[in-house]
Amino acid sequence: MILFSIIALSVISGSVFVYLMDLMKNWYDFWMLPLAYAIFFVVFIICFVLFIIIYTSLISMKKEARPSKFSCRFVKRICELVVQIFKIRIHTRGKELLPEEKSLYVCNHISNLDPLVAYWSYSCYDFSFIVKDSLLRVPFVKKVLHKDGHLALDRNNNRKGLEVILKSIDIIKNDKRNIFVFPEGTRSKEGVLNELHSGTFKIAQKAKAPIVVSVIVNTNSVKRRWLFKQTKVYLDVVKVLYYDDYKDMQTNDLSDYVYNLMKERLDELESLKY
Repeated sequence: MILFSIIALSVISGSVFVYLMDLMKNWYDFWMLPLAYAIFFVVFIICFVLFIIIYTSLISMKKEARPSKFSCRFVKRICELVVQIFKIRIHTRGKELLPEEKSLYVCNHISNLDPLVAYWSYSCYDFSFIVKDSLLRVPFVKKVLHKDGHLALDRNNNRKGLEVILKSIDIIKNDKRNIFVFPEGTRSKEGVLNELHSGTFKIAQKAKAPIVVSVIVNTNSVKRRWLFKQTKVYLDVVKVLYYDDYKDMQTNDLSDYVYNLMKERLDELESLKY
């Protein structure tokens, strides 16, 4: 049914567009161009919504998530669409530092767009994001996230939080996917780096995995600029900490060390805002 939905979406949208273009072969039909694009957009949105409904109806929340190439590509295309709609120009630096083995990726958090920008920027890598459980209350979104292997964290339930940490350790140790988390726990509305939750780093310690320290700048400026201006967003890989680099550190010391790495780079990037 998924394949049928894709074919139907392509055929219907394409047929409508071709038909409307055929109506405008003569120059005096030029005034219909905006109308044609508007109709095409509406038809595309309707087909897309129908596809989402059919696709999510086939996903069972009771079964363990087994991410597929299709689910991964589907989420990446959504991220790409959002990046284009909001006129975000992403500058990613330091990707040559990324390790080949599965790792724990940590980043600061200043906007709801951060996960989408990070997912798209690292589109050649497989990720399971640890996301807030409130996303599971959004229709259709919870099933898409579940299918793509992302983990929902309930900050008010310690037992559920421990389950997510143990699951993340298992994912990395068994070389399934990278884990991406925002260790501040919530967005910094002022854009200032908040204290990191040290428990986040237990994932890397228990899995004996590299920690990819990264920072993101300027996503919090998009919402007030996107209608009129393009926004440059910077995503920097600050440093990769391998297990031998931090194995003798206590969790709190490791958290403080990563915090200082992030803070130093964010201070350097301050002049690149806007």
